[in-house]
Amino acid sequence: MQIQYLILLFGFVILLMVFYMLIKKKFNATFSLVWISIAVLAVAQGLFPEVLNKICEIIGIDYQPTLIMVTAIASLLAIAMYLSSEITVSQNKIRELSIHISLLNDEMSLLKNERQQTLSQMKDISDDKTTIKPEAGNQNV
Repeated sequence: MQIQYLILLFGFVILLMVFYMLIKKKFNATFSLVWISIAVLAVAQGLFPEVLNKICEIIGIDYQPTLIMVTAIASLLAIAMYLSSEITVSQNKIRELSIHISLLNDEMSLLKNERQQTLSQMKDISDDKTTIKPEAGNQNV
């Protein structure tokens, strides 16, 4: 009888943690459904162990906690597969963005060089204008 209370407490703690993380936006809604289903199964086993016994008999599982463990393991494997695919997508995006940043840096370097050349040419032209001396015949007296 004590184990039922422990399982019930475990289920409620998981539910509270999931809802707290959802409220704080630290948890994805997709994953919350998996964790909520695991918590609901735990609460159901704590409150109604005879219902899970019937489900286990229908499925052909001899030991009731095995159903929860199998469900939890399957859920965690599904989460791991989903996260692996998300990591792959993120890596591809990072690679594309790195290439884009590299191209933008190259373009910015070229523009800086062109700007420097234009500024130095303008400086040379302004220096030439200041060094031109008026001719002796065109002086106003």
